[in-house]
Amino acid sequence: MLNVPASQRLNYLQQIKSVQGLSVDLLPEGMDVWGLMRNVAGSDLIISPDTSIGHIAAVWSKPSVVFFADTHYNPVVWRPMNDFCELVLPQTVGDVNNFDKSVGASAIYRAMSRVVG
Repeated sequence: MLNVPASQRLNYLQQIKSVQGLSVDLLPEGMDVWGLMRNVAGSDLIISPDTSIGHIAAVWSKPSVVFFADTHYNPVVWRPMNDFCELVLPQTVGDVNNFDKSVGASAIYRAMSRVVG
C-alpha cells in the first residue's frame, strides 16, 4: 500500500502497472481514520512519507518504509517506534524527493524481505 500526494497518483499508478507480478494499491483519497487503519492493518508492506500512516503501521507491527524530509530533528523525535520500520532520509534537508535511490531501494528490499521471509 502506497501513500502518495494527490497530484502524483496517476503517475504512480502508471509506474506500478508497468512492473510485472507486483500487487500494489494506493490509499484511497478522502479516507477517514478508521478506513485508514483498516487499510494499513490489511496490508503486507507500507511505504509512506513521514505521516500518520507510518505510525499506524508501527502500531500494527507492519513492515514499512518511511521517507523523511528532515535529516536531523524529525527522524530522532518522530521516528515510528517499530523494529520493522526502515527510514529513508533525504540528501538535501527539507526535500523528501531528493534521496539516494539506492538507499530507498535497499530500504524497500529489507522491508519486503520481512514480508516474504
